[in-house]
Amino acid sequence: MAIMALLIALSTLGVRSLNSAGKFDKAISDISGTLELARSYAIAQNTYVWVVLYENVPSNNGPLEVYVGSFASNDGTDFLNWTGSQTVPSPGLTPLARLAHFKGLHLQTTTLPKVSSNPSFPATIPSFQCTGQSDLGPVTLSDASPVYWVIQFTPTGAARNGPTPVESIWLGVQPSLSQAVQDMHNPASLKVNGFTGLTTIYRP
Repeated sequence: MAIMALLIALSTLGVRSLNSAGKFDKAISDISGTLELARSYAIAQNTYVWVVLYENVPSNNGPLEVYVGSFASNDGTDFLNWTGSQTVPSPGLTPLARLAHFKGLHLQTTTLPKVSSNPSFPATIPSFQCTGQSDLGPVTLSDASPVYWVIQFTPTGAARNGPTPVESIWLGVQPSLSQAVQDMHNPASLKVNGFTGLTTIYRP
C-alpha cells in the first residue's frame, strides 16, 4: 500500500509538471502569434502597429504576470514617431485584439528599452495608456509609474524597438514560480528579425 501511495504521489507531481510546462508553451506560442498578427496586419493594411508588453507585480505576493496588447495606426501614419503619450482606443489608434494576460510569466527584455512615465526617463518611446479586456475584466496597461516594452512593425513588416532600424530584437521569457523565484530550467527566447519582422522561438 505504501508503494502504491508513493507511485500515485509521483504520478500526480508529474501531471502537474506537464500541465505547467504546457501552459508555458501555450503562453510562448500566444505571444509569438500576437507578434505575427501585428506584422501581418501592418503589411496588409499598409500601416504601423505597436506591440506592448507589460510585466506586473501582483499585490498579493503571487507570481509575476505579463500583459500583451497590440495597437494599430488608423490612418497608416506613424504619428507617434517614438515620442509622446497616447490613449487607446483613440481616433488615432485601435486595439488589434483582446488584451492578453499571462499568469506566472517573467520577461527578460534585455534588448528592449524600458518605457516609464517617470520624467527622468528619456522620451524616446511612445507611452501607452490602454484599458482593454482580459480574463480579469478591464485592465489598464500602465499605472502611476509603468515599466513596459514596445515593438513596432512598419508597413513593410520590419520590426523596430526604437527610432532606428535594428538587425534583431530578442525577448527572453521564463516561468515565474513567485515574485522572487523564476524557473531557470525552462526558458524560451523569441527573436524578431528586424528586417522581415518574422518571429522565431528558441528553446534549450
